[in-house]
Amino acid sequence: MVSDLAQVGRITLLEAITRANAGRKRIRPNSEFNRMLLQTDEWKGFSWPNHTGTGFAIEATGKPFGKTIEKEFIYIEGKKVLIYYVREEDIGATNIMHLFEHQFRQDGESTIQLVNAKTDKQILAVEELQDAREIILKVTGDIRNFRLICRDGQVFETPETRIHASDDSAIGLLRRGISPTGSDRERIYAYHLLHDRCGALYQATGTQISAEERGQPKQVPIALPAELKQIISEAKLEIAQFGAGALHQTRNLIAMIESLCNGRQF
Repeated sequence: MVSDLAQVGRITLLEAITRANAGRKRIRPNSEFNRMLLQTDEWKGFSWPNHTGTGFAIEATGKPFGKTIEKEFIYIEGKKVLIYYVREEDIGATNIMHLFEHQFRQDGESTIQLVNAKTDKQILAVEELQDAREIILKVTGDIRNFRLICRDGQVFETPETRIHASDDSAIGLLRRGISPTGSDRERIYAYHLLHDRCGALYQATGTQISAEERGQPKQVPIALPAELKQIISEAKLEIAQFGAGALHQTRNLIAMIESLCNGRQF
C-alpha cells in the first residue's frame, strides 16, 4: 500500500477537487485504481465508491461538441451551474470523450481547477464553492480524446476494464467501485454525479503520471543516424533502378532524413 495515500469520505467531486488544490494533494488517477482493484488487495483498506483523479467531459449520444457543456446541479440547497469549455479543434466532433488528469505542473498550478465565473478566481475553499453561482471546470493540463462508441461497457484503458457512461452530457471525475466486488471492480463510471457524495484518495504531490499510466503509448526512439544513413543508401539504390520514375515525395523524404542525420532542422 502507498504509505502517503489518505482517504476523505462523503464529499462531492467539486469538494474533492477543491480540497486537493488547497492542500496540494493529487487525486489518485483511474489508471492506479485499475491496479488497485484488479491486481492487489489494497482496495480492501478503503471505503467505496471513490472519485478518481481522472476528469472527463462528454456530450449526449450522437450530439456534437459545442463551445461549452453546462450542467445544472444542487449544492447545499442552492442551484449552481458547472461550465466546461470545449477546445476549439474539437467543436463539432461527436462521440468523443475528453479525458484529463489531476496533478500539479512544474509551476505549481493544478491541471484541474474550479474557477468562480463571476470573479475569475480559483476556488480553494468549500465556502467559496457555496458562494459561486456559476463554476468553470478549467483544465490547464493535457486533454486526450477517447472515441466513445458504446456507453454501456466499452473496453477502456485495459482489456479488463469497461466504461459505463451517461447517454446525456456529463462533466466530472470518473468514479470507481460502487461495490468493489465481482465484476464491479472492472467498471468505470462517467455519469452526471455532481451532487453525489463518496470518497476520494489523495496522495502527496511529486509523482508524475507516466504516459503508460494515462493509457497513452510510450514514445518510441527513432533510429540512430547510422541506421538512418543505411536506410537512405538502400532507398537511393532503389530510386536509381527506377530512374525518373521515382516519386518526388520520396526524394524529399530522403533529403529531410539526411538533414536530420546532419543535425539540421527542416
